Amino acid sequence: MVQQLLRKVRRARCTPIIIIGLVALLAVAPQLWNHGIILGIDAIFHLNRFYDAYQQIRHHVWSYFQMNYGFQRTGRVVNALYGPLFSYAVGYLLLWTHSWLAVEVLLGWLVLFIAGTGMYVLTRRAGVRRLWATVAGLVYMLSGWVASWLTTQEFTAWGAALMPIILLAGVRMLEHPERPVRVVPLALIMAIVLQMHVLSAVLGTLALLPFVAIGLYRTPRKGRMMVDLILAVVLTLVLTANIWGAMLEVYTSGHVLAPYAPNNLSTYTVTPSFGNYGRGTINGSGLGLVITLLFAAQIVTVLTRWRYVRTLNRTFTVTGTVFLLLSSQLVPWNALAARWSGLGNFLQFPSRLLVVAATLLVAGAAMTVGDGTWRLGRTPRLWCRAAALAAVGLLGVQTVTDVQNSAEAWNKPQVLQSQTSITMNAPDVATIRETFNGRHLGRALQMVAKATPDYLPVPAVSVRWMRENSQSVLYHQERVAVTNDPDANEGAVGGRINAKLYKQQQVALDDASPYNIYYAQIIANAPQYSYAAYASGDPEQYVQDEAKKGVTATDVAGMTKTTRYHKATLANGALATSWTATEAGAVQLPVVAYAHTELWLNGHRLRRGDYARTDIGAVIVYARKGANQLVQRYVPARWFSPLWHAALIGWGAVALYVLGDAILRVRQWRRLHVATR
Repeated sequence: MVQQLLRKVRRARCTPIIIIGLVALLAVAPQLWNHGIILGIDAIFHLNRFYDAYQQIRHHVWSYFQMNYGFQRTGRVVNALYGPLFSYAVGYLLLWTHSWLAVEVLLGWLVLFIAGTGMYVLTRRAGVRRLWATVAGLVYMLSGWVASWLTTQEFTAWGAALMPIILLAGVRMLEHPERPVRVVPLALIMAIVLQMHVLSAVLGTLALLPFVAIGLYRTPRKGRMMVDLILAVVLTLVLTANIWGAMLEVYTSGHVLAPYAPNNLSTYTVTPSFGNYGRGTINGSGLGLVITLLFAAQIVTVLTRWRYVRTLNRTFTVTGTVFLLLSSQLVPWNALAARWSGLGNFLQFPSRLLVVAATLLVAGAAMTVGDGTWRLGRTPRLWCRAAALAAVGLLGVQTVTDVQNSAEAWNKPQVLQSQTSITMNAPDVATIRETFNGRHLGRALQMVAKATPDYLPVPAVSVRWMRENSQSVLYHQERVAVTNDPDANEGAVGGRINAKLYKQQQVALDDASPYNIYYAQIIANAPQYSYAAYASGDPEQYVQDEAKKGVTATDVAGMTKTTRYHKATLANGALATSWTATEAGAVQLPVVAYAHTELWLNGHRLRRGDYARTDIGAVIVYARKGANQLVQRYVPARWFSPLWHAALIGWGAVALYVLGDAILRVRQWRRLHVATR
């Protein structure tokens, strides 16, 4: 009886998916039993994105470009350029859960599950047997490139989770020469990735290029393949018109501060290691024992038995090896970054290329042992299965341990995994824990603020200075004088680095840091709400409730903040900043303005010459004595609206197509099922 039940379980098609889901649940379980929120290096940045989308949905005040709730309520543009669809999806999830912990656990489980099932489906389509496809899915989801979302909140993990689904198109190009490209599936997955993370979509496109070249060479219908590829590109552009349209709107209307470029890119490269895998690009780039041995075995096997390996496996392995080498220190990344500074801003960390290499090499290894190319004897099969079980076990233990250690940090004095560029506005860490665990989600982001300057507007007069004095440029120029120390002991010879000038260069690097500029002009100048207001609930809702009781705006501002500025979101999506000036004069406000940001000061529309902007776009106006109010609203060019509506219509049309196709397939299956009875 038991044997029959086990046999049925093994044969059930859903069993691998259930196993992957249960292992993913085990990986996030430490967060549940520690009741600990993991705040990694990128956590505060993404939480602000999600919170802004949540507040828009909650209050039905829509602002696609200007962010009126997150990022210190500065009116900056982030979500429109960085995964808008995903941000709004998580916003709805926040609206449903009202808990940062619940959202973290759900997203952690989801990214692991998507990665595991994606690799399982990819290897099954490549002809791998279910057992080895399941092992490949578990190995892939439990390795550092996916698990980094759980411990450090690096968004590249979501690109890694979707990369196997992107490469399904590559499998079809090689395995189905009669029709290598399916337009809608290819366009749909690329559009989804673009709506989440543009860099991952670019990497996925580069990974598909060898498959396109080989598929085009092998197919007898080359013209049809080219037409299908063009149609897929056009459909992708329609579905992502809001993304590239927003980029054109913001980047062509003015200069925008690029994401942080590391001074030393070679630090963030991939290296073989025989210990634990590195936890993301920031905390380590070692492959770990399991992945190092797996990659080495796959590459050596394919190279030594080239004639006996399928073309699909060759393509996977060679392409994966190229990306693996590109992600290593064999590439002179520092020299390249010194020559092309934009490289560091766009790629940031060369170890991100590992996402493509890992997907291809793990899938290739699954094909090597599980697609039936070689018939192994009983003993080799047992050894392979034992090695696979050990690999999954080792990776699982490390992932669970890493999540456990990260979750435990929540209940220790450090609270945050990383305090880089973090400002804490709380009397103690217990208050921070209390606010993050509360149902008023905005309190936590007021107490833990991060000076993230990505996508801030840079005025035209500051563009050259920002480029020539960026930290990366100053670092690579190495303008430190070599001189004889006048205070050297008698008899000392030879030139040395002038210690005083070296310290001055470090000061120059700090002064040029947009993080420090953002802190001084925005965070240190932003309204800090009192703990009494926090205790009563959401500060903005508290202001509205008090106003209904007949309390004046000035009284409410005085009761709910400890500094002079008060911010409120208006019904039309504009942001109003109010303050009381003790005397007339120029004042720098903790808000930013882009080229297409419209400003009204005390009811009067400001022209370009009526206000000034700092190097990061912070607004400077001339305030009158007494009450003042600045209203800001981002107004995009007229051509953007048709693009936004085109994307909306495109998604609706694709949804109807997918639904109709699913209904047709179900009907065909029923007819076949009835006919075979």
